[in-house]
Amino acid sequence: MKHIDRAWSTALLALALTFIWMACNEPPTSHGPAQENSIDPALIGMWQGSKVEFTSNEDPTQTVNLIELGASFVMGFDENSTYQTTINLYGQEISETGYIICEGNSFTMQLSSGDIKSGSYEILADTLKVLVEDQTYDFNYDGTPDPATLNTEMVKIQD
Repeated sequence: MKHIDRAWSTALLALALTFIWMACNEPPTSHGPAQENSIDPALIGMWQGSKVEFTSNEDPTQTVNLIELGASFVMGFDENSTYQTTINLYGQEISETGYIICEGNSFTMQLSSGDIKSGSYEILADTLKVLVEDQTYDFNYDGTPDPATLNTEMVKIQD
């Protein structure tokens, strides 16, 4: 059980960091906030996760959807290009804040840790779809993260 808890902690942290990457004009610098007006205005508001799925890069038939396992996920973006996200799974909550900038349908996020993450997004009506290819997830729970792609869908719950 301890091994599975560690795997979930790793997955949740990876998920939180991934969603931090989701909005976006020029890459942020490591010196602080993104440039003014660098967020896609359609992203501003609160979003609730309806799909948070890791797919193994080595075996694309191997997937894990954290929402189906009982996770909840909420992410918010504001007009100052900042984001906040909270993930809860099995009573374990992880929150993250940072900055985001967008260019076209690509985004770059600067996490509060200083790490930089990138991905792509698409907004269809009130649904936000995000794809981050450079992810990991421990599919076999052996303590070693495996290369993965993260595919998420969120529904807008507040402007």
